[in-house]
Amino acid sequence: MKKQIYLLLFCLIIIQSCQKKINPNKFIGTWKGTEISSGYSLLKINDSSFSYQSGGNGNKTFSNGNYKIYGDSIILISTNAIDVNGCFIILPFGQCTFNDLHTTKLNCQPSKNEFYEYFENDVFCYKNDTLTYKSNPNEKCPNSSESKFVKSK
Repeated sequence: MKKQIYLLLFCLIIIQSCQKKINPNKFIGTWKGTEISSGYSLLKINDSSFSYQSGGNGNKTFSNGNYKIYGDSIILISTNAIDVNGCFIILPFGQCTFNDLHTTKLNCQPSKNEFYEYFENDVFCYKNDTLTYKSNPNEKCPNSSESKFVKSK
């Protein structure tokens, strides 16, 4: 019986040592988007929250919120849009088409070139010093199925 317990403990230790471990601090910092040719995107992750900005062709988006880390992935969750100061159209992150336009405030006149980009449990995988987001395969986005961010030096 003792041999079986020792064997089981030994196997558990071996299995745990083989699992890939990511230091959560690897996510902290400023990440620059690599996929926007005529603009920019910045994802800033600190100890407890994140902020996001993007822009191009006269338009700007922004977001902020909290995150969770699971293994080699980070999951971004935006602050509730009704808590945002100002009136903006809400754009779900990673979607190129949407039917219903919602604003951060009811019955308001939204900004025409600034948008609140909403992250709803959006998962970014950490691999080779890059954060990669894969969009929903049901979305019909031309050439935008993947967003990548590299850490700024």
